[in-house]
Parts: sequence; structure tokens; C-alpha cells
Amino acid sequence: ESFPHTPLYNVDTLSATISEPMTLLTDLLLAGLALTLSVRLRRSAAGHDRYAAAWWSVALFATGIAALAGGIWHGFFEWFSPPVAGALWRVTVWSIGVASCAMLLATVQARVALPWRRLLRALAIAQFTIYALWMTLHHEFVWVILDYAPAMLVVLALHGWAFWRSRSPPRCTRASS
Repeated sequence: ESFPHTPLYNVDTLSATISEPMTLLTDLLLAGLALTLSVRLRRSAAGHDRYAAAWWSVALFATGIAALAGGIWHGFFEWFSPPVAGALWRVTVWSIGVASCAMLLATVQARVALPWRRLLRALAIAQFTIYALWMTLHHEFVWVILDYAPAMLVVLALHGWAFWRSRSPPRCTRASS
């Protein structure tokens, strides 16, 4: 059985304006910043914290991709055919999941000692796997928040706990200029 041809864009809405111009603009700015910081951090990572810095670089890169895809979706979703809009939305939500997982992995690498590090890494990867599978069948943004918010609370708690214990800032967050 063959599938009917699905155009990349919706012919009826080509004369449409940008759907959400401010969201498009702020997402594109966020994408540019996150991608730039990702590249700079990746280039400057060295020493024993290079693994944590590499995961932060992945997190920033995924944030940039999510912001770029999300901005395009918010700006032009009326222009795209449903399959294209759906694929763009999936890239957005999966990239946010990659970002939150990478932030967890970076924080665990920088702030947690073995053997707890192995356990928390496994939990972070399991959380992302469940989220990615769930998001193949669901598209509501509430699921993104339910994945992202707990991850960020764990990141905040681990950095706060480490700072309180050592009274020192995180080692891997300084990027050289």
C-alpha cells in the first residue's frame, strides 16, 4: 500500500503571517545563545571536570536545538502540514528531554561521589528513556514540564548541597574567554 504525498507546507496558509512573532524571536535568541555557549564550553573543557563540562555542553546544545525547533514551530506552525508540524514538535520536546537529562548527568558527575554517581546516572537515563517513549504518543507540553521541573529541582538541590558543604562554587561552570 502506498502513502499519499504529503506536502511540506500547507498551501492554504502560505499567505499567513508569523503565528507568534515574539515567541519566535525569543526562541531564536535563546537558540543562538545556547548553541554559542555550548561550543565555547566544549572548547574550554579540560582537566578532571571535563566530563561534567561535556555534559553541560550537550545540555546547552540540546537547549539550543529545542529553542530553534520550538521557535520555528511557534512562528510557522500554520504554514506546515500536520506531519511536518508534528515532527518539528517532537524534535522540540525530545531535545528538552535530552537537555534535562544532560544537566542531571553533568551535575551528578560534578557533585556526587561513587557509588551514588552510578545509581543517579542510571536513574537520569531511565527517566529520559521513559520520557522519550511517553512523548512518542503524547504531545501536550505539560509532560515536558513534568519531566523538566523535577530534573531542575534535583540539579538545584545537588549544587546547593555541594555548595553548602564546601562553601565553594561549582568547578566546571567557568568558561574561558
